Amino acid sequence: MEVGAEAMHLLTRTYRDKALDTFIRGLKGDLPRLLGMREPADLPQALHLCLKLENQNFRSNYAHNTNYQSRRTQDFRPPLPPKKQVNTFYPELAFMPQPRQYPITPYRPQQPYFQTARPQQQHF
Repeated sequence: MEVGAEAMHLLTRTYRDKALDTFIRGLKGDLPRLLGMREPADLPQALHLCLKLENQNFRSNYAHNTNYQSRRTQDFRPPLPPKKQVNTFYPELAFMPQPRQYPITPYRPQQPYFQTARPQQQHF
């Protein structure tokens, strides 16, 4: 079976289109939609556009993050000192006996526990 030049060109074009479609569908995020709007003609052009879009996205995110951080440093103010609290110390109250929370029970030594011997069980 011999394939003509026109058929070979058609097959090559079909596989290139499928490769381009597979490449675009495999991208993550907004890149497939953005590349679809640009309608790249072939795979090298799609790769070039994809790299340009990723670089643009990176620069945008970097500018946003550094701008946000620089704003945070400008808004930084040192913390306020703690408010002065007047704690008056009364030495006569420091050593006052406190009322007991539990009743005083005299100490009782523990009684030893002796187990009574059981009569032996008889087995019949």
